[in-house]
Amino acid sequence: MYKTAQKHIIKKQEKAGILQKLQKEIEDSKGIIIVNYEGVTATQFTDIRRNLKKYNSKLKVVNNKLFLLALKNRNLQELEKFVYKAIGVIFCYSEDDVVNVVKYLVETSNQIDKLKLSGGYIFNNVVDPEKIKEISKLPSKQELVAKAVYLIKSPLINLIVLLKNPLNSLVNILSAKAKKDN
Repeated sequence: MYKTAQKHIIKKQEKAGILQKLQKEIEDSKGIIIVNYEGVTATQFTDIRRNLKKYNSKLKVVNNKLFLLALKNRNLQELEKFVYKAIGVIFCYSEDDVVNVVKYLVETSNQIDKLKLSGGYIFNNVVDPEKIKEISKLPSKQELVAKAVYLIKSPLINLIVLLKNPLNSLVNILSAKAKKDN
C-alpha cells in the first residue's frame, strides 16, 4: 500500500525563522518587485532565477501571509495590494542594477505571457505595473555615466586637437584671410 502524503505543516518556530529571513531580505534590498507566476513552467522559472543572479538579484517564492506580515513589520503596507495568488518576490541588492532588473523583467514578461508584473518598491516609491514599464525605459546608471564621460571628454578632445596643431590652425587662418582678401 502507498502511504498518503501528509500536508506539509510549518511549525510556529519555522514560521518565525522564515519571517525573520523575509524581513532581512526586505531590509537589505534596494528594490522589491512582486510578480505573479501562476502558469509559468518550471523551466522558465529556473531561467528567470538564473538570469536574475547576473544582476545581483534573487527571486523567491513566498507564502503570502508571511510576506504580508513581513511587509507590515517593515512599514510597507502599501505593497499589500500587489500580493495575490501565486507570487514571487524579486529582491534587488544593488542600486546600480535595479533598472537593469526592471528592464529584464519587463522584457521577460512580454515573452512569457503567464508572468505578470504586479508592482513593487523601487527607489523608495511604491510602483504599479505601468510605472515599472516606465522605469524600464530609463537608461541604466552605467549608460548615464558613459554619456556623462562622453560629454565631458568631447570638448577636451577638441581643445587637445587645437593645441596639438597650432601650425595647421595658423595656416588655415592665413589661407582663409588670403581668400577673403582676393
